[in-house]
Amino acid sequence: VLHADQPRAAAAAADLVLVTVKSPDTAAAVRGIAPALGPGARLVSMQNGVDNAARIAAETALPVYAAVVYVGTVNEAPGRVRHTGRGDLVLGVPRALAGRGDAAGDLAAIAALFERAGIACPVSRDIESALWSKLVLNAAFNAISALGNSRYGTMAQMPPVRAVMEDV
Repeated sequence: VLHADQPRAAAAAADLVLVTVKSPDTAAAVRGIAPALGPGARLVSMQNGVDNAARIAAETALPVYAAVVYVGTVNEAPGRVRHTGRGDLVLGVPRALAGRGDAAGDLAAIAALFERAGIACPVSRDIESALWSKLVLNAAFNAISALGNSRYGTMAQMPPVRAVMEDV
């Protein structure tokens, strides 16, 4: 993980770059480190949204992959975050980027890395569908959660709220 105040030269040794910035910051973040990345680097978008891999790919010719991230957290207090659900990934190569690098080998190696760390990481042949499915879930859950100032688990246990979520 690189921060804005760290030298971009630190990226030169990276084999794997996990892009975790907010979508509007994607291009600038990648543009900032791309010149320092070595030819063997691989980038994975670990962001909500459906077009972040394309944003990354517009800034580098290196292989770019996308991950759907299913991580639930709660801010318990300032500086204190608690993991509350799932914690798995779905990894894949966007169709438009399939010609970059050794996608099958890269995906297997990246997924194995996460699996060794105890993070379930299946590889999808259709990452676009997985990304859109997550977006639909977020659309149903996030707005209702924000309006009701309620957590997903609480919402799902309330039949009238669950019905609204299913309708959405």
